[in-house]
Amino acid sequence: MAVRPQSPATLVFGPFELDSAGGELRKDGVRVRLSGQPFRILLVLVAHPGELVSREQLREEVWSKKAFVDFEHGLNAAVNKLRRALGDAAENPRFIETQPGRGYRFIGTIETQRSAAIPSVAEAPIDENPPATRKVRLWWWLAAAGAGLAFIVLGGVMVWSWV
Repeated sequence: MAVRPQSPATLVFGPFELDSAGGELRKDGVRVRLSGQPFRILLVLVAHPGELVSREQLREEVWSKKAFVDFEHGLNAAVNKLRRALGDAAENPRFIETQPGRGYRFIGTIETQRSAAIPSVAEAPIDENPPATRKVRLWWWLAAAGAGLAFIVLGGVMVWSWV
C-alpha cells in the first residue's frame, strides 16, 4: 500500500492543518512539533481516512527495510507522540482509533483547504532537526541579563565596602 498523490496539500481536521508539502502540522495556525516517524504515520493515516491501516502496512511505509529496531516498541512510541501532539487519547479517540493487535484508523473529519497533490511518504520533507535559533536567542538574552545583574550586584558590593 503506497501513499500516492490523491489529496490536497493542506488538510484540515479539527483545529489542525496538515501541510504535507511543507512537512508541518499546525494547530490554530501555530506549528506543532511533530517530525520523523509520527509525522509520516499521520500522513499514511490521513491518506486512508476511515480505513484500517495495519501495523504491517505502517512498517512498510514508515520504517526502513534496513532498520534493525524493535518495531513494536517503535510504532507504539511514535503513535503515542502523535497522539500527544494531537491532544488525542487511545481511551477516547477523536482522531486516531486503535484496533488492538491489528492497526490504526484515522477517524477525524478531513476538510480540504487548498488544492495540490500530497507527496508520497517517502517524498514528504521531514525536518528531523528543527532550527535552534529561538533557543540560541533566548540563551543570549538570559546570559546578557545575568551578566548585567552580576555587574550591578558587584558594583553595589564595591560601593558598600567603601562606605
